[in-house]
Amino acid sequence: MSSRRDFLKASAVTLPAVAALPTTLTGETAQPKLATAPALPPTKTVSTPTQLAMGAVTAKVSQRLLTKADRLFDGNVRGRITELLQNARRAGATRVDIRLTRLPDVSDGGGQSSQRFEIELIDDGHGLTDFGQLLSLGFSGWGDDIEAAEDPAGAGFFSLAPRAVTVASRGREITITREGWLGMPIHVEPSDFQGTGLRLRFEDTPWSSHAVQEAAEFGPLAVTLDGEEIKHRELLSPKLPVTHWPDLGVKVQLIHQDELEHLVGSKVTLIHYGGSRSVLNFHGQMLVSSDFDRSILAARNWHRLIELTGEPTMLRMVLPARNALVENEAYKELGLRLEKLAFSRIKAPHRLHYDHWRRARQLGFQLPESEVVLGSSTPGWPSHPEISFDFSQPLDKPLVVDEVDSHESRNIVMVAEDHPSFPFHPTSVPGGYTPYKWAKRLRRLTKVKPIPGEKILEEYVSFGKLTVVESLEVEVTIGKRRKRFPMRIACSDADDEHAYITPDGLFELADDAIWACIGGQSEDSDQGWERQEHDLEEELQSMRNRLLGPNEHRRAELEREVHEFLQSVGHKQHYESLTFLPDGTVQVLIEDGETITVAKSERKKDATA
Repeated sequence: MSSRRDFLKASAVTLPAVAALPTTLTGETAQPKLATAPALPPTKTVSTPTQLAMGAVTAKVSQRLLTKADRLFDGNVRGRITELLQNARRAGATRVDIRLTRLPDVSDGGGQSSQRFEIELIDDGHGLTDFGQLLSLGFSGWGDDIEAAEDPAGAGFFSLAPRAVTVASRGREITITREGWLGMPIHVEPSDFQGTGLRLRFEDTPWSSHAVQEAAEFGPLAVTLDGEEIKHRELLSPKLPVTHWPDLGVKVQLIHQDELEHLVGSKVTLIHYGGSRSVLNFHGQMLVSSDFDRSILAARNWHRLIELTGEPTMLRMVLPARNALVENEAYKELGLRLEKLAFSRIKAPHRLHYDHWRRARQLGFQLPESEVVLGSSTPGWPSHPEISFDFSQPLDKPLVVDEVDSHESRNIVMVAEDHPSFPFHPTSVPGGYTPYKWAKRLRRLTKVKPIPGEKILEEYVSFGKLTVVESLEVEVTIGKRRKRFPMRIACSDADDEHAYITPDGLFELADDAIWACIGGQSEDSDQGWERQEHDLEEELQSMRNRLLGPNEHRRAELEREVHEFLQSVGHKQHYESLTFLPDGTVQVLIEDGETITVAKSERKKDATA
């Protein structure tokens, strides 16, 4: 079995441009992103029959791929750090020391300059004897155990292309220039580095402690940056159960948001993500995604923490950057097992939606139906005590209203509120529970119909219509039983923004209870909620004044104008009397005895006339 560490007894090497590929592509041996089939020759039109040669073809990798090697990766610092740490780990390293040396800044000629650093990375792994394998694109050279567990692409070192890199190991070194990346021969030279591991030196933009921390914190290596130890973290919580599936080569953990305290401050902190997420730890390289977001996992907001163990696995990541999982059979199997693991955690009594409960039974989990789950029948109403119920406790004699937030649901809630003897509690069954047998057995409201008396007054107020009637009843039908209840207000059964109200209701009910019956706040209006509420108060007060007498609304308007006038001239006291003199002068007697005189204003004549 060949190994990357095989010793080549030569003082100089000519690097192979591209690693040879097998003549047949099976399984995971060759990577489609790196292999390019030869281009077909252009079609030619011939006038005479032509005998084409028969034979066999083999897949090849074009030499031109080397000229594009620097674009196989996204080019960010964190990606380069991750690839180099992965290589060190596979080479048996347990420790990596990184040092940065500041170099003179480089000017762009326009007055701007950029920082340059020499990056030195030293590991304590097995080192190199064959430098040529570093530049064999597509040939990893790792042993069979690494191939089975990690599916290496043999391209990670090319994340450094096209910058100049010096690689030293065991007293020898090579310097790879831009031409070297393209396949030109590179000579092996003596080196002052005598360690058995590997030393890399190259120029790069600054490697921040944050970038190194994110690349190294979940990996198995001890990493230092300029002598400072990088903090290590474990992905799986020590406080919760861990499930191990050796045949898939993973350990997994289902975890809720409030159980992620051990990950706070790390790269994979999930607080800022919406919904549930999968977090895969590929030996220190972290992948956060929505993979395996099965409905039960999303409904329970279970994050999936997945750690590759190093055991042989058919789970594969998209190469070369490993920024997504390949959706192969192993991927599907892992998703199915995570779903089963979630259902295994659910015990009766439960509140699973019907579809989830049916799926659990399909997977072999014989759970009983969910417990009874009821909700409000009027979720869109303003919150005030006149029309609210406490649904946190099981309701006695629930009455299901199928059309939530409808005129029927509003009317039945008001009937129950105004008549304590009404024997039922209006409620609803949330949509995810309606197919259950228990939901179908509940008593249901059949019909609610308002029966208004003779109209007294009708006006449009706050985007709706309000009709004052002499009497008002609501007829409630439940099955074959029918009964009428006297009411102060009821929503029209023909128009969602129309309500009937008695004079007592107009004077006794809160403004927002009336508002709810005529549609509530309008989101289409360019006026804010407070302005709409203010306008409603004035409009309802105007209707009340009209009911009190033919001139009451005029008297109330005059009184309002006087109060506004007194405030405008700096007087907040109440007035004792208001006198209009024949010449148009108005005298206002204030509580403290002071008299304010307001003379009639005359239009000034034009002085130039």
